[in-house]
This record gives sequence, structure tokens and C-alpha cells, in this order.
Amino acid sequence: MPLSEVDVSAINVSDGLTYSSASNATGVFNISLPGGVYNISASRANYSSNVTYHEVVIGPNSTVGINFTLNEILGRVFGFITSGNISIGGVTVTLSNMEGNFTTQSELPFGQYSIDGVAPGVYVAKAEKSGYMPSNAPFPVIVARGSNVQLNFSMEVQPARVYGIVKVGSSPEKDVTVQLLLGSVIVREAQTDSSGNYSFANLLSGEYQLHLSKDGLVERTIPVSLDSFEDKRVDPVMSRSPVEGLKGFIGDLDLTHSLMVVAMLVTVVIMAFAIYIRMRSIKKPDMLANEEDEEEEREEKQKKK
Repeated sequence: MPLSEVDVSAINVSDGLTYSSASNATGVFNISLPGGVYNISASRANYSSNVTYHEVVIGPNSTVGINFTLNEILGRVFGFITSGNISIGGVTVTLSNMEGNFTTQSELPFGQYSIDGVAPGVYVAKAEKSGYMPSNAPFPVIVARGSNVQLNFSMEVQPARVYGIVKVGSSPEKDVTVQLLLGSVIVREAQTDSSGNYSFANLLSGEYQLHLSKDGLVERTIPVSLDSFEDKRVDPVMSRSPVEGLKGFIGDLDLTHSLMVVAMLVTVVIMAFAIYIRMRSIKKPDMLANEEDEEEEREEKQKKK
């Protein structure tokens, strides 16, 4: 883009005389110089030049073309974004006023951001990311030319929670290890209490997985989707893993539990038999009396014969 009103100066290295000209609306400048060696520079208020030419040789009646690129002197706003002691990446930081907006995103590992080339002025600043409460700078941000303004943000999580009871069949199971995974990263871990309860609070929204494990149980992984401020209950049901080489003979029970069922049935049978014997013993005196009467009748009959 052509830049007008740029002052171009040529200083003769030998005698120190200075010759100057200003660029026109199309950015063109022209300086008539006697033959010699010159240092040539360009300047304009609030701008910086990309180069100064040293010891440029100008011959008699010669023409030398040189170019300059000038950049406006602007400001810079930078800082760090955290939530508690945790750095946050992917946060959108915006500076805005009536003239326009400047925006960038924070990066890990330190949650740092930098907005370069900010025009001088007074701005409103804010930081935004899904899963966090928006954070606004508590004061106007004043950016002067050439200044570096540090502005840090602290963001609060929009908390979600997942909780529930882990069961085996219909019975709560204690000491089950419950891991909350985000991708392949373990975010939280807990063990179920005596009532099978587990709970993970103050979570970011996102797509998680619950991984459940315990010796003697078949491991399970359950997908869980959480929105901001959501309170989600998930009650996983697990099954017992059969002991290898000791498969049971009742349904899908292992040998140990199959034997337990058989033992319970045997106990019931023994109790029933004991009750039967008891009932017989109660009735025995009457039965013995009847048998004695029958024996006497048989003896009487034999005598009559």
C-alpha cells in the first residue's frame, strides 16, 4: 500500500550535508544528489522503517532506485490464562472497541496468548471457552504505541457431575475401581463405598468414558457425555468373571457359586428330612400301641384254632 508524507533523507558521508524529500500520494519520492557516497533513511511519525541504506554510491548524472517498507508502530497485549493452578489452552481472547476487534487463542503448555499489532486505543477485553464461565477484564485496557500490556485471565469451570451405584446383579458392589477417562487420559479415579456409590464432581463438559474394574468381575467401559452444569446419574451393572478351568454346571455361574447353590439345596433337603423324622417320632407311641393290639389279636386267633 503506497504511503505518503514519508521523509526520505540522504546524508553525504564525506561532508555531512543532508538532502531530503517527501513521498507523494503514490508513495514515490525523488531526491537530486551530487555525486558521492550517502546514507539514506526514511521516517514518518508513528511508523518504523524496515531498513537504512549505508554507503550508497551515487555517480554523476546517475539514477539509483531504492525502496522502503514502513510499518505502523502499534501495541501488543499478552498474558496467561489459568483455572486455579491449571493452564488452559484454546481460550479465545478478544479486544474490542468502536473501531474494531483483535482476537487470538491461548496455547499450552502455559496457557499463553499474544495479540500483536494492536492499534492504539482503549479496549474491552474478555476470554471465552466452552466449559468455562466467560472472564472479562475488570478494567479498560489502554494500549499505547509501542507498548506491551500484560493482561492475565482466571477462568472458572462450568461444573458438571457424574455419579451412581455400581451393582453386580441387583446388589451394590464395594471396592470397584471407577476411572473417568478423557480419551486415553485418566481424569479422575475412585473406589465404590460399601453401598456401591461413586461420584466425580466439578468436571468440564465433554465426552468421557467410565472404566470399571475389580478382581473377579468382568471389566466394563461406558461412554458418558456431559454438558455444562449437568448432573448425570449412571448406574453400571457388572457381572462376575468365571474362574478359568472351573466353569460351573448351573447356568453361567462359576464352580464356586454352583457348589454354593448345590449346598443350599442339600441343606433344604436335610432340613425337610429332619422335620419328617421329627413328625414320625411324635406319632410313634400311637403307632406302637396299634401294633401291640394287632399282635394280641393274631395270638388270640391262633389259640382258637
